[in-house]
Amino acid sequence: MASINGIRAVACLLLALAPAAGIALTAERAEACGVCHGDKIGAVYDHATVTKAIAERKKVAFADVEGGFMNQGEAGIAFMRNAVNAEDGVVGKHTKVSSSPTAVAFVFDPKKGAADAFLDRINGRLSGKKWKLVLIKVLGPPEP
Repeated sequence: MASINGIRAVACLLLALAPAAGIALTAERAEACGVCHGDKIGAVYDHATVTKAIAERKKVAFADVEGGFMNQGEAGIAFMRNAVNAEDGVVGKHTKVSSSPTAVAFVFDPKKGAADAFLDRINGRLSGKKWKLVLIKVLGPPEP
């Protein structure tokens, strides 16, 4: 009798798990496309930097790069980083740049202006390259 109960228990378990197993076997693997904002933020996100910025009452801006920046190599990345870091109020050592997918993240002091104002000034430095930063998201402490 114990063996029949054991078989029933296994059968019930298998029937209970069958739908989940079927879903797991047929689910397609999601891959980063590099086009959506989540992929762009993920390419330049640094949790330690964001945590430290928030603790210091700073903000982190995430931006897409338009205008042919993709795959510019180290020289393009260095130019972008220097253009961002040259802006008064940007905490330079925390700037992250990705050429594929195209994205930039930088820490800034909100007392020196809003993210849009920073981007406008930085875009002035990038106009010769025909690159443009477009704001995706800002992370930071809550407004007082």
